[in-house]
Amino acid sequence: MAGWRRVTNAVQATGGRIIAQLWHMGRVVYPSFLGGAQPVSSSVTTAPGYAHTYAGKQPYTAARALHLDEIPGILQAFQAAALNTLEAGFDGVQIHAANSYLIDQFLRDSANFRTDAYGGSVQNRRR
Repeated sequence: MAGWRRVTNAVQATGGRIIAQLWHMGRVVYPSFLGGAQPVSSSVTTAPGYAHTYAGKQPYTAARALHLDEIPGILQAFQAAALNTLEAGFDGVQIHAANSYLIDQFLRDSANFRTDAYGGSVQNRRR
């Protein structure tokens, strides 16, 4: 964190503000970036298009649906990342919830086919 503290201090010393953007890629990450693990998403789906990988563009692979007991861990990871960001001296945190990343995958009825408390109605999908 000391490296980030130097960056944030330098920005703030000039009167600037610095904000960190946090995201979880969900199904739009390629397994090679996950040590070969399968990507996760709101539901069993495959992102359209191609992933940019070290081996060039590759078709996305099917993601597995997050289990109910995994979702609190994702939320805790976002919380820990936000707290670490603020501790490193950032002025704020933006949670990226668009562009087909994980939060967007829960919000969209085209990617969320869940029938539990995180699927179905807009209210549930926003949970």
